[in-house]
Amino acid sequence: MSAYILPIVLLGSMYLTWLALSSTYFPSSGSLTPGSSITLVVGSGGPGATGSVANGSENIIDYAGGNGAPGKVTITWSDATPTSGPSCSVTFDRNPTTSDTGTTIHWSSSNADWFYINSIGYVSGEGSAWIQPSQTTNYDGTAESAEGEARCPATLTVTGDQCTPSYSCSGDGILNSCTGVVTLCPSGQTCSNGQCTPQCPIGYVMQGGVCVQTKCPGGFQYDPGSAQCVRMNQCTLPPVCSSQTDVLDQCTGATINCTTAYGEGWYCSNGSCQRPPPPSASVSAIPSLVRPGLSTIVSWVSANTSSCHVSGNNGDGPWTGRTGAQTSSAIHAQVIYTLTCNGFDGSAITKIATTNVIPTWIEN
Repeated sequence: MSAYILPIVLLGSMYLTWLALSSTYFPSSGSLTPGSSITLVVGSGGPGATGSVANGSENIIDYAGGNGAPGKVTITWSDATPTSGPSCSVTFDRNPTTSDTGTTIHWSSSNADWFYINSIGYVSGEGSAWIQPSQTTNYDGTAESAEGEARCPATLTVTGDQCTPSYSCSGDGILNSCTGVVTLCPSGQTCSNGQCTPQCPIGYVMQGGVCVQTKCPGGFQYDPGSAQCVRMNQCTLPPVCSSQTDVLDQCTGATINCTTAYGEGWYCSNGSCQRPPPPSASVSAIPSLVRPGLSTIVSWVSANTSSCHVSGNNGDGPWTGRTGAQTSSAIHAQVIYTLTCNGFDGSAITKIATTNVIPTWIEN
């Protein structure tokens, strides 16, 4: 017996038409939708055998076998979802840059078992790090998985000329355009046109970059809010922040330094001294995956902290400082680096970073 099945797909359904030869069963055409199945009977069973057999020397036994079962074919429609290959990305905060400024490199990947970046090594699937090469450097990334390989080209261009800074005001401080660092003006001064200039006390006005005393009649004082002379002790101006840590009484000209009055970490906000916020910190080990015997760079940063230290369970450290970076000793097994910082508010914070060793495969 032979059978032929012809599939025809129309509007999300599969219509099957078949032709069976040497069969006594001819079903009509049917339909098959995704996730379903049908069973086709493609023939009838053959007839059973008949005959006789001798039982001893005298008895003859006749027999007849049953008919065979019909043949069947089951067809199931299933859709396989293809597995996506890996992808990756490597970018810089600033490119090109100069050898005296550096920049931050960012990387990310998806569907990857391994991620390698030139000039850095094996890294986690997503992260960032501060880099400051002295010359143009290649940081191409390669992401690999069982489904294939993806490459993400990235080159940081380092120019030979050093950055020439320009200065502008940022709050009560001066912003350096090359380093991005804001330097606060001394107490009693404020930023104007990228320079620290005296902040005029009550009864004075700024004229041509110089504080000029305003003459008021006896019993009166100058009110900078209204730019008028008002009666003594009639000033209603609220306290303001004259710097990040100083509170200025606009009526008397008196200044309170929050750090001196209350302790390290206290700062001025909305004209009053504020308690320091809880500490924050982070630590990283890059690369986080190394070959046996190589090292990694441990970096950490913190804010609102009075002290920090980093130690590794392999004996590295302790390294101290609220911010820093250190090169580890040779790594032969997993190392956990623990960062502990004490906050200005009296609390403590702990963070960890782990470096693993790439397994070495020995073929037997």
